[in-house]
Amino acid sequence: MTLGGAAISGAAFVWFWIATDQLRADWRLHIETSLELERATGYTGFIHDFKNAVLRPEEPHYIADALADYERAMAAVATLQRLAAQRNVDVDANLSPFLQALEAYRQNLDFLLAGQRSATDRIRDIDAMVRVPDREARQSLDDATLAITSAFRTAYQPARRAMLASLFASLMLAMLYVLELRNNARARESHQQLKAQKTALDTEVRHRRDLAMSYRQLQQINREQAEMTYAISHDLKAPTNTALMLLAAVRQDLEEANADLPGDAAELMSDLGGVLTRMNRLVEDMLTYTRSLDTEFTREDVDLDTVLDTVLTDLRADIASAGAEIRRSPLPHLPAHPPQMRQLFQNLVSNALKFRRPGVAPVVSIAPAEAAEGTVVITVGDNGIGIAEDQQDRIFALFARLHNRTEFDGSGLGLPICQRIAQTHGGDITLTSIPGEGSTFTITMKAA
Repeated sequence: MTLGGAAISGAAFVWFWIATDQLRADWRLHIETSLELERATGYTGFIHDFKNAVLRPEEPHYIADALADYERAMAAVATLQRLAAQRNVDVDANLSPFLQALEAYRQNLDFLLAGQRSATDRIRDIDAMVRVPDREARQSLDDATLAITSAFRTAYQPARRAMLASLFASLMLAMLYVLELRNNARARESHQQLKAQKTALDTEVRHRRDLAMSYRQLQQINREQAEMTYAISHDLKAPTNTALMLLAAVRQDLEEANADLPGDAAELMSDLGGVLTRMNRLVEDMLTYTRSLDTEFTREDVDLDTVLDTVLTDLRADIASAGAEIRRSPLPHLPAHPPQMRQLFQNLVSNALKFRRPGVAPVVSIAPAEAAEGTVVITVGDNGIGIAEDQQDRIFALFARLHNRTEFDGSGLGLPICQRIAQTHGGDITLTSIPGEGSTFTITMKAA
C-alpha cells in the first residue's frame, strides 16, 4: 500500500513538475519575445532605422536594416499572439493600433523604395514621413504584454501550490516506504528514485543558471525562485521537527518503562533518527541558501575582524576538539550584511576543520590579499585533504558531495551558500587546491 501510494504521489508530482516547467518556459519565451519586439521596433530597431533612412537617403543600408527589423517585429508579434491564444487571452484589439503604426511606417518605407525624391519633395515630405503617431501604439503594446503576463501569473500560482502539495505527499510516503522495506532489496529502487530526483534537480539548477535576460526580469525570477524554495523548506520543517519530537518521546517512554526493543527495531529507530536529523539539517541549509539569495538588504560598515572573532568563539569547541591552529592577519572593513559575513566565515572555517587529514592537526589561515581598486580580497587556507582538479568545478554546485556520508557528513549546500554570499556582495569565490596538501579559498567582494 505504501509503495502504491508513493508511486501515485510521485507520478502526480512529476506531472505537476512537467506542467509547471512548461508554464515557466512559455513565460520566459513571452518575456524574451517582448524584449525582442522592443529591440526590433524601438530606438535601436525599425523606427530608428526608418527615420535614419528618411533623413539620410544617401546611406541605403538604413532601408535594408529597417526591412530586417520589420520582419523581426512581425515574427515577435506572431509569437505573442500564439502565447496569448494558449492562455485564452484576446490581445488582437490591444495590438491593432500597434500593428497599424507599424504598417504606416512600412508604407512610408515602401515609398522610399519606390525611387528618389526631388529636393523640394524631400524638404516638404520628410517631416510628415517621420511623424507617424505612435504613442497610442506603444500603449496598446504595453496593454497586450501586461494582459499576457497577468494570465501567466494567474496560471502559475495554482500550479505551484499543486506541485508543492504533491511533493510534500511524495516525501512523507517515501519516508514510510524506506522504514517499511529497510532490509529488503527494493531499497535499491528507492535509491535510484532519489538519484533520479537529484539529477532532475541538478538539471533544473543548470537550466536556471543558463538563463539570460535583462536585470529587471532576472531579479523578478530570482525573487520567485527564493519564495518557492522558502515555502518548500518552511512546509517541510514543521513535520520534520514534529517527527523528531515524536521519536524522542517514544525513546523516553521506552527508557521510563525499562523496555528494550528487539535488535532490528532498535536499528530502525536509530536509522529513522539519523534520516530525520539529516533532513532537518538539509531544510535549515535550504533556508540559509534562500536567505543568501536576498539582495535587498541594507549594507552597513562591517569590521571583518569582529565577525571572525564571533565565528571563532562559536566554533571554539570544534577547534579544541580538532587540535587546530588558527593563523590570522588583520582584516579590513567593508559595506556588507553582517549575518551573511558570519555565515561565510563560519562555513569556510568549519569545512577546514572537517576535511582534515587523519593524524594531522589542522592549520587554518585567514588573511587579506592584494586586491584591485574598489575590491576586498580575503583568503581562507588549510592543510587538509585537498580536492582533486577534476572535481573542483563541482564543489559550488547545489547538493554536490565528493565523499560519502560515512566519511564526511553534510548537505552539499555550504560552499554554494558561500559563493552566493560573495556574489551578492559584488564578487565571487575561487579555489586552488592540491590533494593531500590543502585548499585555499579566495573571496573577492566590493569595497564600496
